Amino acid sequence: MNLPSWKRLVIALPLLVLWGCSQETNTEKGASAPEAAQVSGAESEGTVTPTSYTEYLQCQFGQNYSPEAFQPFLADWNQEISQLPDRGLRAFGYMPRDWSSEAFDGIWVLRWPSIDDRNAGWKDYADAGVQDRLRAAHPDLIECAPEQGLGLFAFDTYSRRNAPDTWTQESSPYAVTMQVCAMNDERPLTDLRDFVTSSYLPYLDEADARLEGNTYWYQVAVMDEENSIGRPSTASMPFDFVWMNYWNSVEEEATSMADWGANGSEIQSQFDELTSCQEAIPYNGYYFRTASNS
Repeated sequence: MNLPSWKRLVIALPLLVLWGCSQETNTEKGASAPEAAQVSGAESEGTVTPTSYTEYLQCQFGQNYSPEAFQPFLADWNQEISQLPDRGLRAFGYMPRDWSSEAFDGIWVLRWPSIDDRNAGWKDYADAGVQDRLRAAHPDLIECAPEQGLGLFAFDTYSRRNAPDTWTQESSPYAVTMQVCAMNDERPLTDLRDFVTSSYLPYLDEADARLEGNTYWYQVAVMDEENSIGRPSTASMPFDFVWMNYWNSVEEEATSMADWGANGSEIQSQFDELTSCQEAIPYNGYYFRTASNS
């Protein structure tokens, strides 16, 4: 179901969870898949409209970091955000699964309903002085700020399918893979949309019928160069989009990838004609903030 060759993707249980079991108090039980947004009627008919605006902040851990110390930091961050105007912010953490990076230790993911919400939310955050209070209360714990030389990458995110009702937030971490891709022969991204409509969505419907309780969901992310700082260290080539895959667990990832290997080879060939992609990059995903301000 991932779009790289499924045989090359490493699927394994994480050996070390650096974020800890991050389940913040604003989580709504039974909420939909991470970073998901409902697909509107216009989108389901083929209009290319972003479903959300997502930022990925590279983070580095300080000398005082530990999974245990991170929990009160996350609680304080959530309390600060809850005091600000509600901009529909959701937040998640990604940790490299079975690999490491010299550029970052983890990624803090901010999902906004729109770029306007993003702009207003960052202004609220700066005007309230949140960052200074968090640094004072939790010194040398974690930094995710571009002024510290860390990257911030903003994307318009798209999906032609709603998150599955089978998704839960009761077992963290969930499984994420990212695949950096470029369209072949300068083909437009609308060709990718047409491929998803004509080939990929029908496959997903058939996979749902074969796999009871399937939790798979996907997004296509197109980088907003204007609001990004730096270049993604995991991208070894120029790219047009990042294909994102989500499963409720690595076990469910393995099951759906096996189905892709058995039933998706023709669709994979169609995708390969359209695009050139790097290998998929696996992450463990954690819930930081999934409910509105209260």
